[in-house]
Amino acid sequence: MDSDGTAFEPALKKAAESIASQVYKKSDIVFITDGQAPISQKFLAEFLDIKKKREFRVFGVPIQSCNISTLKGFSDEIIHVNELLDGEAETLLEI
Repeated sequence: MDSDGTAFEPALKKAAESIASQVYKKSDIVFITDGQAPISQKFLAEFLDIKKKREFRVFGVPIQSCNISTLKGFSDEIIHVNELLDGEAETLLEI
């Protein structure tokens, strides 16, 4: 957890558990954040394995200028808020 209280692992874990409990595949997660938080390599590997098995996508949406390196590790696509404000968020609107 960083000094702002951002923690990615609990939210990603809950989303993956929710998807894994469903019979459907090919779900989507829209992960909106205003910060940066580390995730462990073990967690990332487990998350990516579930993601592959359940065939879901993650759209990372940073809402401020922030370091998106961790977000890139688990997101299929990064969509910046300025793109949403410019009306260029077709990918999210098609979900």
